[in-house]
Formats: sequence, structure tokens, C-alpha cells
Amino acid sequence: MVTGIARETFKGCSDLQELIIPNNVQVICTDAFAGCENLTVVTMPWRLGCVCRWAFSNCSNLKEVHFT
Repeated sequence: MVTGIARETFKGCSDLQELIIPNNVQVICTDAFAGCENLTVVTMPWRLGCVCRWAFSNCSNLKEVHFT
């Protein structure tokens, strides 16, 4: 079973500033975090299988992406 973050799950979430993707997540779907304008830092597992197109589109303040 593939564990993922579904399409548009957090789209436009203005409260989201830092994000840590759990190790069991394998897929981040299209537009999952699109428009999260206050998102600045994302930490995700290095084993992540797929980050779909536009998953982080219009995250204009995203400055850092870390892989653990």
C-alpha cells in the first residue's frame, strides 16, 4: 500500500509555516501544498518516491527543502 498526501490536501493553508513529511509517506500528489504562501521550510524523507508536478506551486516564501 502506498502512503501519500492526496491532491489539494493542504492547498492554500495560510497557517502552514514549516512542514515535516513523515518517513512513511511515499508520494506527494499534485497541488498538495499549492498556495501555502507562508510555508518557508520543508523536511522530507530521502526515500520519498514521488513529488508530483505543482505539489508546492505558488509557495512564494519556500526557501529551504531538507532531506533526512
